[in-house]
Amino acid sequence: MTTPSFIRGRIDTKKRPLAMLEWRNGVRALAIIDTAFDGYLFLGDTLAGELNFEPTTIFRPVSYASGNGEIELSHGEVFWKGQWIRISAHVVDDSERTHATTEPAVLIGTRLLFPDVLTVDFLEEWWKVESK
Repeated sequence: MTTPSFIRGRIDTKKRPLAMLEWRNGVRALAIIDTAFDGYLFLGDTLAGELNFEPTTIFRPVSYASGNGEIELSHGEVFWKGQWIRISAHVVDDSERTHATTEPAVLIGTRLLFPDVLTVDFLEEWWKVESK
């Protein structure tokens, strides 16, 4: 079986590039591609626990509009471009956050996209990440 060299997704009505990510335990989560985020994935600790991400003792500094802080990294796997890959995810405490289940629960950052090519067609409402 050959590994696909690309992955495609859709642009929603808010003009956001969305992807449905999946994990080994069957959990699927809606994600948004965020080229301003330089990590692999950014998600809440509730979802990270469901996905069996393993917390580390590694913290990364982050800057928010409201100030600076630190985010813990967790290790886990994600199905990306036809294969399972091990990554580090930025995991935040989501105990006080509420979001609609129809909204993206995960941010995809540039480390997951690198070294591939991201093409976004807002007019035709699709995006694609492909190997070069």
